[in-house]
Amino acid sequence: MCTYFTALFLYWIMAFVTKTIKLVRYCQDGVPFSQLRFCITGIMVILYGLLMAVEINVIRVRVCAFFVRI
Repeated sequence: MCTYFTALFLYWIMAFVTKTIKLVRYCQDGVPFSQLRFCITGIMVILYGLLMAVEINVIRVRVCAFFVRI
């Protein structure tokens, strides 16, 4: 079960990095903020960052629950 969450976390990291690179490229190419694809990419970067934060929290809670002594 732990490998599933780790693989999912790695997916969110890779998605976040690729979308951030795409957003930086749009900025370097001078794409204005008013263009729809720039806005969608920016929103996706924020969304992937939030999903990574949720995944970190899930992994942290599962690890803490696994190592709790009763």
